Amino acid sequence: MNKIRLGVVGAGTIALRVLRHLVQPDVTERILLTAICDPFADRARAAAEKFGIARWFSSYQELLACDEVDAVTIASPINFHFEQVRHALLASKHVHCNKTMATSVGEAKELTHLARERNLRLVPSPGEMLRPHNQYIKEVIRRGDIGTICWAVCGAAFGTYHEDEKERQGSDPLSNIDPSWYFRKPGGGPLYDMTVYFVDRFNGDPRLGLTSDSAFRDTDQGTRVPRPKGSMRRGRQHGHAIGLWREPFCFCVWYGHWAHHPGISRELFSGQAVRSLG
Repeated sequence: MNKIRLGVVGAGTIALRVLRHLVQPDVTERILLTAICDPFADRARAAAEKFGIARWFSSYQELLACDEVDAVTIASPINFHFEQVRHALLASKHVHCNKTMATSVGEAKELTHLARERNLRLVPSPGEMLRPHNQYIKEVIRRGDIGTICWAVCGAAFGTYHEDEKERQGSDPLSNIDPSWYFRKPGGGPLYDMTVYFVDRFNGDPRLGLTSDSAFRDTDQGTRVPRPKGSMRRGRQHGHAIGLWREPFCFCVWYGHWAHHPGISRELFSGQAVRSLG
């Protein structure tokens, strides 16, 4: 079997978790890690040394120019993804993008068209509908167990885990990663980071799926909340988005926000029942 020669874009917290997976035996049978890049050269070098990657770069363009890279997995802040995916496709690289490949429908359509035009694979995460509980929810809706869905709510809150992650507690390049960017651009806060999972779940069944006739509004106002003493939390603390689907009529809300008591909730409402699936 010919292995896919993979380049990793980013060497931050998400990338380190991706790399731990990519060096597992069942993956290395199919994947060969050949390059990694990060604008912080010391971090790119340290990640390459830790995971046995032959080449490291501080420039994304240098990685794309590398002939030893067939495909890239992008693990950078979300607001960088559209341009990075686009440049990878233009460089004739297949792309896997860690949530999400774009921040608008227009950008997503452009990338999808470009991938098809150039006969390249474009695989965005998350793959929420591969999870058994989401397949169960889809089947419940398909059978009509709770009637015609007219209102759906899905969201999550998290505590301080972005500040408490082990990758942020040390002094070396792989453990001193500053999380404060998450709460402002290019991170954009919980709306981009968390609600993408729920958009994917809403799209998991055609009865709730996003269509060209859908109306959508991002209601995130970048609300600020008081910071606990010593917290690095600045900028966007929570976000909400609403969607309106035509066939059938279904009003949807998804949200993500910072909270002291984290959790996930999913609720579906119909004319016959209200069911919590969280």
